Amino acid sequence: MKCEKKTLPSPPCEGGSIYLSCPTLKTHPSPRPLQLPFEGRVITNRVTTPSLTGRVGVGLGLGWVLLFFILLLLLCACSANNCPLESTVTCNYGFYDSEGVAVEYEDTISVRTLLPGMKTVYTYRKLGQRTVVLDKRDSTYIKNGYTETVSETRRDAVLASNVHNASSMKIQMSYYSNFDTLIFDYSSISNKDTVYLTHDSYSNVELPECGTHRFHHLKEIRCTHYGIDRIEIGNPDVNYKGNENVKVYFNGSADY
Repeated sequence: MKCEKKTLPSPPCEGGSIYLSCPTLKTHPSPRPLQLPFEGRVITNRVTTPSLTGRVGVGLGLGWVLLFFILLLLLCACSANNCPLESTVTCNYGFYDSEGVAVEYEDTISVRTLLPGMKTVYTYRKLGQRTVVLDKRDSTYIKNGYTETVSETRRDAVLASNVHNASSMKIQMSYYSNFDTLIFDYSSISNKDTVYLTHDSYSNVELPECGTHRFHHLKEIRCTHYGIDRIEIGNPDVNYKGNENVKVYFNGSADY
């Protein structure tokens, strides 16, 4: 596009001025509002920009859903951590001398409990050899010169085996009987002590996911007196908290 230089006639008392004359450019008129009748109202066409409201709403919705699942996982984790790490229920026995001083008992102790009914045992003996007692017949010993003796004895279960130089021990209790009979077998004493324990048992549920445990409440305890001077109940509540439930006072005093 080329412009021409023109001189305008100057008004009185003023010099002329110069301006650039360019061809006239055609311009489109600005859009006029479009008015359409719609239920008694007028709709005017407008140029609008896209709205972010929809996108923001979707983002916030996903954020709330994600937050909900995170909180749910945290609640599940906290609930699982509330289960006790030590969930075995045992009656805890503490060892003392006859004067009440806590000691480590040097003798070797095995504890078994008597169960209802009888069982058959097979005893094999041979001069100069250790006596073997089995619940089933073993013909190998007979072939090797052992003599076999068959007898009936009460059923029992070993609860603690060869406890040595210990200051305490853990003994499981009967779930469905309120009376326990325990046999204390010593390595250095020929006679055995018998402990008689009376208790109540009940089910305990901390949380549904932790399962059910059988707790006990001790009521009475007594014993014979070959290796034991006396015995008494400490904390009567038997659970998985580790409290000392029974105090066993052995004959003799600790050497200092």
